[in-house]
Amino acid sequence: MTSTTNRDYKPSLDALTRFREEITIARRKTGHLQKELADALGIDAQVLSRKLHGAKRSLLTHAEVKQIIKVLADWDGITTRAEAGKLLKLMGLKAESFSELDWKSPPLDKLEIASPHTQSPRIVSPGQ
Repeated sequence: MTSTTNRDYKPSLDALTRFREEITIARRKTGHLQKELADALGIDAQVLSRKLHGAKRSLLTHAEVKQIIKVLADWDGITTRAEAGKLLKLMGLKAESFSELDWKSPPLDKLEIASPHTQSPRIVSPGQ
């Protein structure tokens, strides 16, 4: 099985906190409990909690980070590749951590790809 630590990357406490907050928001959006996420990962809920808090030097493995993203995509907790990319980056991974086949296969194939020509909506303040 996978180890409980990543020897090649240790996220900063800030990055780990932001990752935990982002996945909590995404998970709660779908009505799922942290225990259900732990079950989907095949680990005990207390182990997941320790890893999400960096307690007792426990860290998520890269495989677990990727699996969390897949589960959240399956649950529609995240709906875009940009959201997946943000989670990957927080944990020291890149979009290329998933193969092109991964991106084209369920559940990642459900994630919307932002068009390079899509612009963010412009906020116009009163009086402009």
